[in-house]
This record gives sequence, C-alpha cells and structure tokens, in this order.
Amino acid sequence: MYATQPLMQPPPPGPGKSPMVPLLAMGMVVGLAGAAVGIALWLRASGDLDDAEAQIADRNEQISQLEEDLGVAQTEAGDLETQVGELETQISELQGLGADAESMQACLDALNTFFDTAPDSAEEDAALIVVESDCAGWIS
Repeated sequence: MYATQPLMQPPPPGPGKSPMVPLLAMGMVVGLAGAAVGIALWLRASGDLDDAEAQIADRNEQISQLEEDLGVAQTEAGDLETQVGELETQISELQGLGADAESMQACLDALNTFFDTAPDSAEEDAALIVVESDCAGWIS
C-alpha cells in the first residue's frame, strides 16, 4: 500500500529562556543608567571643584594684596605718628617762645615806663619795683 512517511515532530523542548534573562537585562539597563548619571554628576562636581579652586586662588590673591596694602598703611601710619610727635614738639616750642615773647614784652614795657618817669621820684621807685619783677628772668 502506500508507504508511510514519517511525520516530523516538533523538536523536544530544550533549554528555553530562563526567567532570569529579562531580570538580568533590566538590571543591566538600570546599571548603565546609574553609571551615566554617576558620570554626569562626577563631571558636574569636577567642574564645580575647578570653579571653587579658581575662586580660592582669586581670594588668596586678594588677601595677599590686602595684607601688602595693610603693611604699607601701617608704615604710613607710623610715619604720620612720628610727624605728629614732631609737630607737637614744635608747637610746644612755639608756645614756649610765645610765653618768652610775652615776658620780654612785659619787661620792655616796664623799662619804658621806668625811663619815662622823673629821676629820684616815687614813680621811679614804683617803676623800678615793676622792672625788677617783670625783668627777673631777663636781667641778671
């Protein structure tokens, strides 16, 4: 009769896809996304660090300039204090000269008064007493 042809049977079920494959794929995607985010954050932090270092360098320059300016100002202040001391000394000397000038003028006025009086009179004796008191430091 007729020859029978063998029927093809489906292959035996072999090792199929494991349920772990989709989980591993998801884990890999999450890991890659995390790595990308980590790199982005690191680059941003690195940029912020560079900016902060530049700001620190600028501030250090400003601080050193201010310290230099402070040193110059302190030197100038010391010079000004010395000048003030010298001026105060000169003022004291001038005040002393002014007092001497006033004393000398009083002596000269007393001498003028003495010479304007009549000789051997009571006014001459009174004027002589004034001359002796006003000219005590000027006439020895």
